[in-house]
Amino acid sequence: MEWHDDAIVLGLRKYGENNGILHAFTKEHGRHAALVRGIQSKRSPKPWIRTGNILKIVWRGRLNDQLGSYKFTEPAEDCSPLPTIHYNSANIIHTLIEYLLLLPEHYPHKNLFEEAKDILKSLTNSDISHSSCKLVKFEVLLLEELGFGIDMYKCTISGETNDLAFVSPRTGRAVTRKFGIPYEQKLLKIPKFLKRNWMHVDIDSHEEICNGFYLSGFFLKKHVWQPRKIPISFARTEVINYHENASRRQSTI
Repeated sequence: MEWHDDAIVLGLRKYGENNGILHAFTKEHGRHAALVRGIQSKRSPKPWIRTGNILKIVWRGRLNDQLGSYKFTEPAEDCSPLPTIHYNSANIIHTLIEYLLLLPEHYPHKNLFEEAKDILKSLTNSDISHSSCKLVKFEVLLLEELGFGIDMYKCTISGETNDLAFVSPRTGRAVTRKFGIPYEQKLLKIPKFLKRNWMHVDIDSHEEICNGFYLSGFFLKKHVWQPRKIPISFARTEVINYHENASRRQSTI
């Protein structure tokens, strides 16, 4: 048995003297672990096997449900060295990898793969706010893929699709500004960059980015973290802290 695919590296652990088990998230075959032989040899593709890198791989095995082994043909065309100079670049990568490791093995999530790849590619520049917006969108898509989608596109009271401003934490459904203002303190705010057909993203609006993280984070905690007894991600918290501090600095100018 053999298949070819693009894959995001999730992690590598040593296996025996000279081998390793690589965990990867593939486009067509989902989360998949396989043996990598000779990781200590001179011909090893170890420099490519870095968490968050995007590779072209070949899987081989006798049967589909066996461990099998990976062979690397080359890094994917869009795979660039990820930055190490910005602390929050690493935090975004770690947060993303934690989410991908939650997904069931061998079950494809093509939309999540494309969004994850887009986030990793965006980290090749220094625009952390832009990458943070993409991470929030990934979290919303992750909830949808897991069956806990948030309805942010129609008011649950009036059925209107314009001027949606809040989401009910109880139902996960949107309400317009008109109906939501009296209960604003109890509702979650919808940031502009999550609204349908919203093309422009003000990447300097750190408050908007925080609102996005609060919104997706509430439902992630309710439907994913608490049921699985998963602690809140330290890396994700650090990303939010960065934008909260930046928002406070903006408000004092």
